[in-house]
Amino acid sequence: MAQKTHEEADASASGAFLPGRLAIVSLTNPREKFWGAVLGLSTAGLAVRGIDLLSFDDFASLVRSGTAVAASEVFFHMHRIERIEADQRNGEIPSLAERFLKSTGKTAEELFVVSRFSFSGSHAASTLARLLQTDHDLERGTSVNRAMPVKSPLAGRSRKDSRQARQGKPR
Repeated sequence: MAQKTHEEADASASGAFLPGRLAIVSLTNPREKFWGAVLGLSTAGLAVRGIDLLSFDDFASLVRSGTAVAASEVFFHMHRIERIEADQRNGEIPSLAERFLKSTGKTAEELFVVSRFSFSGSHAASTLARLLQTDHDLERGTSVNRAMPVKSPLAGRSRKDSRQARQGKPR
């Protein structure tokens, strides 16, 4: 059996979470849940356009009243992501998208899904593109930051010298 390349493995793992797919993201530190449309998924993290799940009812109420509202575009680093679930019906339990439609008369896609034309200009998209490039550069072993490294003022000193320097004592 042929072994999958890193890119093929990433593509198959994220297949359920392609851009535009509605998902619920469970996060840690701080613990929260976010609901929205996936903008992009990489080994660095997840870009999503949506709302904090705690504000679901308030957001639906604003949409229902005709108030101009906008979803947030956010990027969550992978170390914060506990779980990503596709927003879908479970037997008799409706999906969040179905609840939103019933409550507001509008689809979640109308508010969350970014068209391919506006996606390229969005902040989350540009952040994700930079992070994807960083992942790619790290895999190839090339440096992402071409700037000169900053030398620490404590470099080349012994621990005792460094400790004294932090305390303001001369060598």
